[in-house]
Amino acid sequence: MSTTGSTDALDQLLTDALSPGRIPTAAGTWSAVERSLMVRRQHTGRRALLRVALVVGVLFLAGAATAVAGSADVRDYLSGRATMRGGQIKDGKVASLYPMPSFHVFQPGRLPEGYRLVALGQRPEPIALGPIALPRPDDVMALGRIEGEDVPPEVVQHALARAEHHLDTTAGSVLALVYVAGTLQTLELVEQSAGNRRLPGGSPVQIRGIPATVSQRDGRTVIAWIEQGTLVQLHATAGQSDAMRIAEGTQVSALAPFDTTVLDREPRGANPESVALSERVESVDRPSVSREQITERCGIWDPNLYAEDRSPTEASRQAFCVAQAALGRPASEIGGWATSRPTWGELAARLRLDLRIGPPSTTRVWSVQMELPQSRSAYVVVLDAATGEPYLTIRLRPGS
Repeated sequence: MSTTGSTDALDQLLTDALSPGRIPTAAGTWSAVERSLMVRRQHTGRRALLRVALVVGVLFLAGAATAVAGSADVRDYLSGRATMRGGQIKDGKVASLYPMPSFHVFQPGRLPEGYRLVALGQRPEPIALGPIALPRPDDVMALGRIEGEDVPPEVVQHALARAEHHLDTTAGSVLALVYVAGTLQTLELVEQSAGNRRLPGGSPVQIRGIPATVSQRDGRTVIAWIEQGTLVQLHATAGQSDAMRIAEGTQVSALAPFDTTVLDREPRGANPESVALSERVESVDRPSVSREQITERCGIWDPNLYAEDRSPTEASRQAFCVAQAALGRPASEIGGWATSRPTWGELAARLRLDLRIGPPSTTRVWSVQMELPQSRSAYVVVLDAATGEPYLTIRLRPGS
């Protein structure tokens, strides 16, 4: 994914920029920590963050909608920084990540022809506050546009599903990189700190003289080895000989430190001609779709998909479905989409909209941003987080 002259990203990186956090009182801090611990005792599921980004060779950012708890670490949690993700993808490789993984990251030295990095999944290390380990949310993102070309939606969804699969089936901190060729040919690197882990079962082989195993799993060749303290597992739809060559060609990547100051300001593209989201607002309308039409297309709205940690990924998809219905556009026209859950007051300030056109400012909403590459248009659809009722459809001018 070589850097191109412009980035038609979802306003360079989605809609979820966070403002700098306020320093809470001691009572407020403990209250937030206590609430967090109560939630984590009740729910063992992970709150994932699903994003589809139209990003090429630039920064990617996103923020989880809930600040959990958190010294500097406490403030990070309360301000939302600890639930933020950042990074940079250059020339088809991950160049930096925030938070930085605690293990060495391996990437292909040279990809087989036709393969490109489409999706990334990460579960960072939890933040340790004395005896308390505060988990960070999982993050799954995909690129909807690479080197000036749209990635077919079915390829994006397949890559996302594979990244989600590895997060769901791997314990502990993990990084999953998914490369796709064609529609279903995938090359997936799943990496984590080796610690006391052992190699998974399989036939013994060697990678660069290092003991490794090879096996078949889910219709894929899986090669695993431990190198420089990292357990690396390569999952490939290719045969064993091709997979071995790819594994032999992997290299440790020296990730650059990520400039975390960008987390405290509205994201803008590396291209100076990119346009801030608030400057792209062209028109605001009220959707005419009926509740019956939405239910027929998307089913009954379930707010607990997100609130109870049952399936945050499904919650994002539910919001996306309702937003599509409100917009009246088929999925085939949508090149990329992203969701966030700000309050209406936060979203209105971000878009510089009159508060009076929406619900009370403290109302939690879903903001669903969609890019339609064929018509060079984009929309933000605002939904009530509790009921799924569409409030507004906001048309955006092109981002660059």
